[in-house]
Amino acid sequence: MMPNAIPSVQNTAMAESSRMSFRLLSHSTPNADSTEKTAADRIGEIAALSSNILKIKPIIILRDGEIHVGGATRSRKKGIAELVKLTVEHFQKSGENPADYIAMIGTTDLTEEIAPTEALLKAELPQLELVSPLQIGATIASHTGPGTTGICIAKRYECYSL
Repeated sequence: MMPNAIPSVQNTAMAESSRMSFRLLSHSTPNADSTEKTAADRIGEIAALSSNILKIKPIIILRDGEIHVGGATRSRKKGIAELVKLTVEHFQKSGENPADYIAMIGTTDLTEEIAPTEALLKAELPQLELVSPLQIGATIASHTGPGTTGICIAKRYECYSL
């Protein structure tokens, strides 16, 4: 699929409520006269000030409907590598087989990050099936802002017809 033709997830609430894990690298730089929420609106004024001064990109983990801190990095490239590392660690700690999962890369607006992220993820977890990338919906993006890239993993289930 073409990176600039990524589908939008229309029912983000349904996706968030299912049992999946989403690792997000967020970086928001709204214009001063923009109506977008500022980083301070989303993560607290002190954290926003610190992250802007130090150019920190926070990593957020959405697991089973709850948001967890995943860490922070100082560059996008290191952030993407950390997302992949966290995904690998998930499988190491849980003992689950990556072949029992599907994965997709999601982004709010940075389609150029999809191919390198997929390549890095495939290199680290070759048995993990990658499906078409998606555009991160408004529910998640309202918390992370523009410039968010993520890796979503979901357990694969067999479908039986009755």
